[in-house]
Amino acid sequence: GMVVSKKRTSNKPPASPKKKKQPKPPTGIGRSAEEANRKGKIKVIGVDEAGRGPLAGPVVVAGCVLPNIFKDKDVIDSKMLTSETKREEVYARLTANKEVKWAVAVISPNHIDRRNILQATLDGMRDVCKAFVANNKTRRKKKCKDCPSTSTCYTMPPQQVEATVQYHSLIDGNKIPSNHPTPADSIVKGDSKEMCIAAASIIAKVTRDRIMHVLHKEHPEFELARHKGYPTAKHRELIKKLGVTPHHRTSFAPVKAVLETAAKKRKAKEKSTVKVSAKKAVGKKT
Repeated sequence: GMVVSKKRTSNKPPASPKKKKQPKPPTGIGRSAEEANRKGKIKVIGVDEAGRGPLAGPVVVAGCVLPNIFKDKDVIDSKMLTSETKREEVYARLTANKEVKWAVAVISPNHIDRRNILQATLDGMRDVCKAFVANNKTRRKKKCKDCPSTSTCYTMPPQQVEATVQYHSLIDGNKIPSNHPTPADSIVKGDSKEMCIAAASIIAKVTRDRIMHVLHKEHPEFELARHKGYPTAKHRELIKKLGVTPHHRTSFAPVKAVLETAAKKRKAKEKSTVKVSAKKAVGKKT
């Protein structure tokens, strides 16, 4: 027969629901580094990217160091700031603040196609943090050393960062670049947990949007200012109809498909013109 386990009844009153501990704002760098950061010995670089998913345009990575005392209710994950105007406004506030140090790395479609999007993004993260460590005093654009000179990859270094500072990077996501120039932690959904990452996400997004507006002027028929290169139904429809621009990522499936279809059509056309000219030649002989 089946053994039915008896539930033991106890006279204890039901346990009162445990009070949830208020989560501490994450720093991801341990208490000692946090203390050091307060004393100003270690600066934390928040790192985030914009534009991994689009079929066109660069991927942009930003690094941002916020002052120890910094309050701005609008510095939240850029995806939550749905209005472009609002993002521009917060970007203007951040970049006008002399206490906020920031840098961007712009990684071209060419670089993305050569390295793949994940590696290209990690390259950007490495470059942006290197710019802090290298302490470039000038606002000179640095060309990407892995790319041909014609490439549009570059890094904008931060303005006047102190040479003696040690840095620690907090990177949005779950990966840290190899040979990263600073100690680093990755934080999944970091842009909604860490203010410095949220600030970087806004700087990266606005920088990329502005680039897409420039590219839009070059190719208005692709409506890049509207969809920013993302694979919307409209954008896919346009590349099927018009082909692609030099700013499209040829390694991305929808773009690759359009190029392959075009190549097939060209081959078929060449074959038929060869046949026609052969027929004409035969006609002349008789």
